[in-house]
Amino acid sequence: MMAADRAKSLFPKAEIYKNVTLAHLDRATGRWLWAEKEIAAADAILQRVGCRVDDPRMAAGNLSGGNQQKAVMARWLMGPIRVLLLEEPTRGMDVGAKDEVMRLVVELKEQGLAVVLCSAEPEMLLTYADRILVMSRGRVTREFADTRIDKATLMRYA
Repeated sequence: MMAADRAKSLFPKAEIYKNVTLAHLDRATGRWLWAEKEIAAADAILQRVGCRVDDPRMAAGNLSGGNQQKAVMARWLMGPIRVLLLEEPTRGMDVGAKDEVMRLVVELKEQGLAVVLCSAEPEMLLTYADRILVMSRGRVTREFADTRIDKATLMRYA
């Protein structure tokens, strides 16, 4: 799960590569912890998510907000996953970074990964979701599937 608040998902004082490999050390390094293998594994997935890093050994807290979010996404994409839960995945990102992240999400979906996208941005849901569950006060108020809807209709049930 990629939480909306990066601070809950990122260890800002730890190196970027450690933030990425944390959940999948066995995949990143094998039986023994080797920093160089871990860095190489992290670097490959960071490139895949479009995270621009000068030095993977620098503290993750030094990254821009968009690159911090991409580093968190990289952590989960390193392992074998079937479902990716994204809560406000582009919060605090500039337009270019948002486009990069959502392009990757679309690519993952096309590869067969199930993506659950939680967002308060109706435009994001209308653009990327195949199915939308609208919630209000903790209850589902409406489901839209295989239907073209507009923002006003969507917001009516929020």
